[in-house]
Amino acid sequence: MKSKNIYKALLAISSIFILINSVYSQVNKKQWSWVNTINSKADCNASDIVVNEKNVFIGGTFSDSIEISNNCFVAKGNKDIYIARFSLDGGGDWAVQLGGIGNDIVTNLATSPNSNDVYLSGEISSELNNRKINGAKNNLIVAKANQNGKVKWVEEISFSKNAKGLFLKTNAKGEIYFSGVFNGTLSVDGKLLQSAGLNDIFLLKFNKKGKLINYNSFGGKANEIITSLNVDDQILLCATFDRDTKFNNVTLKSTSASNSILCKIDDKNYENIWWKKISSISYFNINSIEYAKNSSYYLAGTFKNNIKIEDLEVVNDGYSEGFLMRINCDSNWIKPIGNKLDVSISGLKINGMNHPTIVGSFKDSIKLGNKIFYGKDKNAFIAVYNNKGDCVWSDIIESNNDLFVSKAAIDNSGNVYTVGGYTKEFNLNSYQIQNSSSEDIWFAKCSNCTEIDSLITISRRLCENCEGELTIPNGFLNVVWNDTIYGSNSLVINKEGIYTVSALSQNGCIYYDTINISKAKSLEFSLGKDTVISVYNTMLLTGPEIAKDYLWSSGSINSSINAQAVNFQEGACEYELLVTDANGCTSNDKIKILFYDPMKIDINHLDKSSLNIYPNPIEDIINVFSLNPIEQKINYQLLNVNGKILLSGEILTNGSSLQSIDASNLLTGNYVLKLNVGDEVITKNIVKN
Repeated sequence: MKSKNIYKALLAISSIFILINSVYSQVNKKQWSWVNTINSKADCNASDIVVNEKNVFIGGTFSDSIEISNNCFVAKGNKDIYIARFSLDGGGDWAVQLGGIGNDIVTNLATSPNSNDVYLSGEISSELNNRKINGAKNNLIVAKANQNGKVKWVEEISFSKNAKGLFLKTNAKGEIYFSGVFNGTLSVDGKLLQSAGLNDIFLLKFNKKGKLINYNSFGGKANEIITSLNVDDQILLCATFDRDTKFNNVTLKSTSASNSILCKIDDKNYENIWWKKISSISYFNINSIEYAKNSSYYLAGTFKNNIKIEDLEVVNDGYSEGFLMRINCDSNWIKPIGNKLDVSISGLKINGMNHPTIVGSFKDSIKLGNKIFYGKDKNAFIAVYNNKGDCVWSDIIESNNDLFVSKAAIDNSGNVYTVGGYTKEFNLNSYQIQNSSSEDIWFAKCSNCTEIDSLITISRRLCENCEGELTIPNGFLNVVWNDTIYGSNSLVINKEGIYTVSALSQNGCIYYDTINISKAKSLEFSLGKDTVISVYNTMLLTGPEIAKDYLWSSGSINSSINAQAVNFQEGACEYELLVTDANGCTSNDKIKILFYDPMKIDINHLDKSSLNIYPNPIEDIINVFSLNPIEQKINYQLLNVNGKILLSGEILTNGSSLQSIDASNLLTGNYVLKLNVGDEVITKNIVKN
């Protein structure tokens, strides 16, 4: 049995990247596996970070020059684009420079399932990797770069007045969604969109080869701005509007200073499936939406004063705070994040346990669950919540000056990767991170987990005749057995096979374990055959020596007992022993002993067959036993006084065997019992009372 800690902290990186690109690694403290910095001689920023099964991708812009993993790039224009790929342990794989002589920026990155390709969106002034971009001003673009950073295709989106790309997402099929705002007209692949008001929202969908397969615009006379987008389950987006408007044929009234709409849109015709209006008396912004597999939607952002959505409401006293909201058909809730001072939310992701992880920035102090963290100026934080809205793990990155988190990503194992900017040194656990320009880039992998060799223990073995039980230690949250059984740290099992468990620790770590269960063979033993002894004798009954516990039907817990008649009276007694072995498996056996008084034996036939037949008269049972130690096969017949056979059968007797003939169905009267023992025929008159 081996448990896999999927938040496994990394070993220390043996060397530090030279000059302006450095990797710092930590062994003793597990909260942060590593931190990496990207520096430049002038300004640089990170627009996005994404992660797949093997790599971390970061994209952003720079001016003058930048060095990434010992690759030095000099900007061709005012601003150029960089895309860099890193391994999951923080080491650099490759980096590329994109752009021309003007201002070129990247806004978003995305990866597709089971692929090392990376998609990017941005604004290009003249060219992208020697491909000329049409138009006199910047055009929006969506592009695909392969696993080596080479651009494979570029789709241009031109506009007449203004446009800005804000979100780039991929679904499980690898289809790409690009969304933002525009004013005037927007043209892509010969298709034209026209805004109805000040700013409208556009949503474009491309296949893996860059072909446009769906498009639409949303908005009315107001200024509509998309603030978040998710495409995991249909399409979920949130937008703000500043006056009465129409959104996808839904009439919206502007009733507060800040108004938002949250809507789920059909992926084929872009029509509303459902929508909710959210209002606040002051600033309010939903900047992240994520879908969890338990049919819950999580929303995060910032607000002032109060938020109200249907029957949910949260109030603060005017400072900018963060919030986390859950929308589910069973239970909805909203939780404030902050401590009365400025808090901004920059990222929301769902981990492998369907729990939301939030990253952001705060000033001076922040309350996360029951913990209050104190920083200096502007600091970064990360927090993991469960599906009830409780903060189960949190940590901060403290800085001496401005430090912020711009984006975050979570890999399939639940590790959190953050990227942001900083202007002066900051502290990450015991490391002091320096900078070399007005604003540099930091990114890190966050973990707070230790290795566990095994999570599952067998508290009760599965046996051939009884159920088993598997357990994990107390204190874990959201325990899931075999992907179907939720909420308990123990599992009762009744069959062999492979059992799995996943669980979330108090530190926000997800652990998995697997165990292959086979039935333990029960202890086999025998107390012997049913027998007959004299009322004046005793018989020692002994259980198996290798048993752990003994329990006799008499209540004794000794390994052996003496069987004897009570007050020297004739009669049958049954003795049963239940034993438990070292595996916790139980087995049992019974023996029936008939106690007889030899002074009452009918010796008429002892010199012939050594048989004794009694009692006589009978009630229901005719007992037949032999004092001859040799096994004898006896055929019997019970006849009435007219010679009619009423009962017949066959019995086997020996010196330690008692056999019975059931005569309970006979009427009161006289009968004849005939016993054929070899060549001998024994006849005995029987009376039934």
